[in-house]
Amino acid sequence: MMTYRPHSRYVLMAGIAVICVALLGWRLAERPDLGSLLFLGVALGLLFFALRGIGSRVEVDALGLTLFRPLLPPLRIHYRQLVEVTEEGRVQRVLVVLYYPLAAAGLLDLDDMRSQALPALEDQTELLNLLQTKTPR
Repeated sequence: MMTYRPHSRYVLMAGIAVICVALLGWRLAERPDLGSLLFLGVALGLLFFALRGIGSRVEVDALGLTLFRPLLPPLRIHYRQLVEVTEEGRVQRVLVVLYYPLAAAGLLDLDDMRSQALPALEDQTELLNLLQTKTPR
């Protein structure tokens, strides 16, 4: 089993967001205004996004991959469910997995294709190559 950890840029984003939240909170305590409140909301959103990325990981075994995300149940995707795996994004490249979910009987539900963006990962190219070779054609 291989575990792919989130990219270190999530730590940088979280650090920047914490600094912004502290400075904007200080500004709001001194002189409340709507602009500072708006940017505080944006900074809190960035902090949430970064912390969610830091807490995520992807585990790959012989049957498929499992995405672990904070506050959500693990998402299991078997190799046989894969349709396509690509690397997308301009600023932050992430893997996007297209797959068919499993129906109640354990068969593929070919009427419902889903997508899942994985967080930016260390050794992401290695995972991309592995998933592309395991994707059924």
